[in-house]
Amino acid sequence: MSSFPKLLMEAWQKWDVRGLVLFSLTLQIVLSVLGGRRKYKIHPFFKTVLWFAYLGADWIAIATLGKLSGSYTESPDTNVLRAYWAPLLLLHLGGPDTITAYSFEDNKLWIRHLLILVVKAIFVVYILCLKQNNSQKTKPVISNIFNPQGPQTNNSSALDDHLKPNRPVLDGYLLFIIMRPDVHDYLSSHNVSDVRKRLKAYIKETTGMEGTGALDFANEFSKSIGDKSIDVIKFLVAAIGFIFDVVYTKAALIYTKLGCLLRLTSFASSFSVLLLFFISIINEPKFHFSRIDIGITGILLSGAIALELYAACVMLSSDWAILVVQFHDIVFVRKIFKVALNCFPCLLRRSKRWSNQIGQFDLLEYCWRYNKSKVNQSWGILLKITNGRQIVEMWRTYWFTKFVEVPDYLKDWGNYDNLFRSFFREEGFKISRGEKAIQHEQQFNELKWSIGLDFDHSIIVWHLATSVCCSQEDHDDGEASVISSEEDYDEIKKTSKYVSDYMMYLLAMCPALILPEHSKSFWLDHTYDKLKGLELPTTNSRNAASVLLSHQDNVPKEDIESRFDNVLHWHIVDTQSFPLEIPSYPKLWNGAYSASERYTIADAAEIVSYAQERGINVMAELDVPGHAFSWGVGYPALWPSSNCQQPLDVSNEFTFQVIDGILSDFSKIFKFKFVHLGGDEVNTSCWTDTSHISKWLKKHHMNESQAYQYFVLRAQNIALSHGYEIVNWEETFNKFGNKLSRKTVVHNWLGGGVAEQVVASGLRCIVSNQDKWYLDHLDTTWQEFYMNEPLTNIKNSKQQKLVIGGEVCMWGEHIDGSDIEQTIWPRAAAAAERLWTPYDKLAKDASEVTGRLAYFRCLLNQRGVAAAPLSGPGRVAPFEPGSS
Repeated sequence: MSSFPKLLMEAWQKWDVRGLVLFSLTLQIVLSVLGGRRKYKIHPFFKTVLWFAYLGADWIAIATLGKLSGSYTESPDTNVLRAYWAPLLLLHLGGPDTITAYSFEDNKLWIRHLLILVVKAIFVVYILCLKQNNSQKTKPVISNIFNPQGPQTNNSSALDDHLKPNRPVLDGYLLFIIMRPDVHDYLSSHNVSDVRKRLKAYIKETTGMEGTGALDFANEFSKSIGDKSIDVIKFLVAAIGFIFDVVYTKAALIYTKLGCLLRLTSFASSFSVLLLFFISIINEPKFHFSRIDIGITGILLSGAIALELYAACVMLSSDWAILVVQFHDIVFVRKIFKVALNCFPCLLRRSKRWSNQIGQFDLLEYCWRYNKSKVNQSWGILLKITNGRQIVEMWRTYWFTKFVEVPDYLKDWGNYDNLFRSFFREEGFKISRGEKAIQHEQQFNELKWSIGLDFDHSIIVWHLATSVCCSQEDHDDGEASVISSEEDYDEIKKTSKYVSDYMMYLLAMCPALILPEHSKSFWLDHTYDKLKGLELPTTNSRNAASVLLSHQDNVPKEDIESRFDNVLHWHIVDTQSFPLEIPSYPKLWNGAYSASERYTIADAAEIVSYAQERGINVMAELDVPGHAFSWGVGYPALWPSSNCQQPLDVSNEFTFQVIDGILSDFSKIFKFKFVHLGGDEVNTSCWTDTSHISKWLKKHHMNESQAYQYFVLRAQNIALSHGYEIVNWEETFNKFGNKLSRKTVVHNWLGGGVAEQVVASGLRCIVSNQDKWYLDHLDTTWQEFYMNEPLTNIKNSKQQKLVIGGEVCMWGEHIDGSDIEQTIWPRAAAAAERLWTPYDKLAKDASEVTGRLAYFRCLLNQRGVAAAPLSGPGRVAPFEPGSS
């Protein structure tokens, strides 16, 4: 029994192809009309419609071609007119002039678009071949296949490819936008050379420059901006508008001679097909054709011509067209353009070039209005679905985002004249993190820590600080001497709040613009939990800011600086077990203890997400070439031989293919910039004892040590190719430190004295000396953990900065779920205080820390963590190793 009503099935069978063809035309109309408007339309509904139309246009065309090819095999005599539809669909594939890419990344997919075009063209030819017996009726459509404006070969090219040939145009375009109110007078001039003289005079008058090179323009502009008068807002809007047109539309082509020729050819082609279509209808017996199909064909052809005419109107009314006419001495074209402007003054109207709105995201408002527990309950089912968390994250940030009109005083360049005069006159156009501003306020020493943070963290700190300052009713007396009136003070507050909320909007809604491949849930959830912990009032964000103000003295600056520096080093793979699922090589986890003691990709992703929500990065370790017996359980070829199973076979190319596959899969889960490649405790005697490896060593003129170096360096290059920086255990430095990549961090574990050698060589270092910071060494007390100093004997301040941190290690030979917590805590907390406390504020005696550590241990116990007591060992090693 069919699951669909018979009536519905009959309607679908009758209208499936017809509906798809008309829907494809509708999408083209939507793209044509809305594509150019996204410069200044930012409403989510508008963007959703455009996004759907952009993504759906190609796939609807593909589906329709598929249905057309099938319809000919079913009833070839009743669908003659549908031969017209296939090349008309091909015409749709190029898309309108106003949108060739929805996002910048689409520009890099031109090979994929080209392949799709080839496949669709083959479909069209196939459909026409099916109608070869009716060639007199299908010949008119052949001309439309070769419509040069239709296919999408012009759809994509990267930003740099667009900008390089168009840099000379940029200057004229920028200046023209500023001068457009006078364009009609320029076009009325009978002396074009006079126009050019006026343009050059305008350039010199406004900027003091003689040349018009794009790069020189920006540089000279920044140098002279303090002394000259120019509408900088228009300049910036024009520059961004130019980039938008070049990257996301066909502007780079259609405003050239070739583009105009293609436009005329395209229109002529479509119009000729329309005429041939009506001639064919008149000459053919009427009973051969369905009236509905005749109507649809007429709509498609008329729609194609209407789109061409609309594109021509948009083209003629654009800034680009007027600029081309203005800068080229073509009298005939200039006269035609003048007549067109007189007859249709609407073509000269100034179109909107941006929304005149900026996004706003108030973090405090989000914290006091957003109820995480209720949302998790409401979205509980969705959160269990793959990517459900991302959907909720997108919803919650959008819900607390708003757009506001940019006040006129923010666009008044006079307000910034003195600022730019002092900043740019000395150093030219230079991006800074706020050094000049805090130096100007003579607070550099007090506030320099806030600009030394990671950029996202710095934005949050300054955003919260701005919210606190704006919540205060009055400014102090010191400010009164600088600010002339209360009105000016209010304006400064509003400006600061606008900019602060805009930067938070970028971080919340467009994180890729600030931190590529960075998840905003990392900081959003963490900050939410921290601020909620202050019990912010739920009346309004002003009260919440007041609470923050009252707590500002209780939050140590050192805690703020180090809050995002927590790292979980996950030593995933070792001799005993390979527990992680690797899709590229699925047999690797055959080396796990058992099927129940494995991590799926989803498990690993959940661990990473859970850590990020608590401000912790996860650094995965792939220990090579040693400690790798478990690899060969699934792939025995990785072993040197069946009798000698580790280290990994250095002579086998498959070994490095597997490493590359693992790191490729790692990069999809572990987004932290570092990956640990191990490299410790490698017994290379197995290589010389295995005949085929011994022969390989002789062939490549290597001994065991050189082969070890070769393996480590090749693994490093593979990791670098996946965008990682590398951490290696200290044996690699001890053996061949000068050969290691300069992006290597050396992990010191064997004892003291190595860290100072590492930083002296210019490499970075992590300290985990086993006699002090190995948690599985149960005889090491918390006092020894606290007093261990990573910077011992490192006096040079630059070298001290190369010690990027310390790590306490918990190896799993002698622990399981029953005793891991008391093994880690509170000794790890003692090391944490040592690492998070500025050197000059460290306790000289461990007894000074006892009270704080005892309090922290009580907090852990209250939260259900079985932290050991401060006195006594807390636990002893079991007789047999634990199961994990």
